[in-house]
Amino acid sequence: MFDVSKKGAWEEWVAFYLEIVSQACDETIAKARQLVALNEKFREAAHSAGQSANLLRLADFLFVSPVLSISDAAGALDMTFAGAQRVVLQLIKAGLLMEIPDTSNPKYYAAPEIIQLIQS
Repeated sequence: MFDVSKKGAWEEWVAFYLEIVSQACDETIAKARQLVALNEKFREAAHSAGQSANLLRLADFLFVSPVLSISDAAGALDMTFAGAQRVVLQLIKAGLLMEIPDTSNPKYYAAPEIIQLIQS
């Protein structure tokens, strides 16, 4: 920035800035591709876990909210608490969700693969 104010070196500054923006875009595109691939993996695992369309719907919802309670799942799926609980338990058995320890009233569940990818 000093050279911009002192020497009017705008072209160098803009080129530098655009390189940073380009790198950020490349990283974002790569992360989006990884999320799409992980979503496909989750959909395949949910499909293998049972025939309920709600398994696929909740697997997709995890990419919106990778941490949720049974009530959150019930709201997302527009179903009863008991129905959502069955779906969550099936996704736990499929290895897509895990119960977060030391949570109660409500218990929370997380999709660790999604969280890890988002945080990396």
